[in-house]
Amino acid sequence: MDLAATWQQGQLSWILLARYEEELPPKGMLGIFDWHTRHALSPFMTTCSSQYTYIPTKTQPMLHAVVVDTGQSRSAKNAYFNNEAHARSLVNLCTKMRIARIGMSAKDFGFLSQSQAKEVLAPYFSGIDLWIMQ
Repeated sequence: MDLAATWQQGQLSWILLARYEEELPPKGMLGIFDWHTRHALSPFMTTCSSQYTYIPTKTQPMLHAVVVDTGQSRSAKNAYFNNEAHARSLVNLCTKMRIARIGMSAKDFGFLSQSQAKEVLAPYFSGIDLWIMQ
């Protein structure tokens, strides 16, 4: 099952989405969720000026998107999470927002596999149910 199907079935309402500067229109999960929400995320694509942008949608089921502005190209691979400060900052945000379960695409954040993403992120996301899908 993919991330969009998991959300549509109501199993997941919080999603981490990667935004890359050079991608307009957005590709990957950000583009897919923008399409599924009838472009509810589009107005925020060019105005993201902070590291994270929280976008709640009025779609059914409700989507809470946390767009991570990676500020780099997709070719940088998983450099975003190779920076420990980025991972800790994101976990702090999830904790402050009381997010118990959140999903993400391993591929969108530059991981080669779900297992690689789990290995890198598990130490940071303890206490948060992180659904990692390819």
